[in-house]
Amino acid sequence: MIELTVNGQKLPLGELRMKTRRTGGAGMVTAFTPDLGVPLALGSRVRLSRGGEGVFAGYLFCLEENGDGRVLTAYDQLRYLLYRDTKVFSGKTAGEIVREICGERGLALGEAAGSYRIPSLIADNRPLLDIIRTAIERTAAATGERLCFYDGCGTLQLKPESAMALPLKIDGGGLLCSYSLTADIGRDSYNRVQIVRKNRKSGRRDIFVREDRESIARWGTLQYCAQAAANATDGEIAARMEALLQQKNRALEALTLQCAGDLRFQAGRIAGVSLPGREGRWRIEEAEHLLSDGAAEMKLKLTHL
Repeated sequence: MIELTVNGQKLPLGELRMKTRRTGGAGMVTAFTPDLGVPLALGSRVRLSRGGEGVFAGYLFCLEENGDGRVLTAYDQLRYLLYRDTKVFSGKTAGEIVREICGERGLALGEAAGSYRIPSLIADNRPLLDIIRTAIERTAAATGERLCFYDGCGTLQLKPESAMALPLKIDGGGLLCSYSLTADIGRDSYNRVQIVRKNRKSGRRDIFVREDRESIARWGTLQYCAQAAANATDGEIAARMEALLQQKNRALEALTLQCAGDLRFQAGRIAGVSLPGREGRWRIEEAEHLLSDGAAEMKLKLTHL
């Protein structure tokens, strides 16, 4: 049973659509209510719950009314991180960067993980969420540590990806209705990593390379280029190249699923999927849920772990 409340006031619920994205956007709920009597104001607290357990918490950003009822559009706290700012960070972890930004914006924050200290992160007039994503990507590139930043029903969280697994599985005998699977080496696949560091003593550039020759023989040379801080050690650069090869030296597999709806499947979560001839664990990149006339369905876009 799905329940919609606005500032604690329960409203009758008609059609509902909920969208979440792992990167680059806020969670959004669009809900129709036939109730015209309860006063509603922009900025009101909107909450969805399923069987008493919260699945979405956000704020009313748009309100549309007609003779049949009202359509509410609410966004979670990530919406407040889409505004631009200029930031300079030095020697801070992704968690420390998130904590500073959320503190400035007065946003509720729970766990803020991340152990790698980013030497320097300079952002000029960029969305705050983009700055946080850059910190997460640099952490992954340097150490292989994957982090997920999301709104956990009213509290922002930066957690290790290993903590995002769902105790659920999608298969042909259960939720799955249809699927489309693609494999691609042209978007985010690399088998040769080149990192350049400016040598302070000579004024020249030191070039470091690591590659997988077997992969190059199969796919050709797919080169990833990056710069290292001038004070980065050879060991730090070697570890960074190894982490990048482990992450990027694979075909990017993307999966789109049409399924029976379950609001626990949200962007950032890890789900088991059973397809004809194969099973695996997949990262949910985008999730869209539709509840209408008592029926629930969802469309998921996933990438293979």
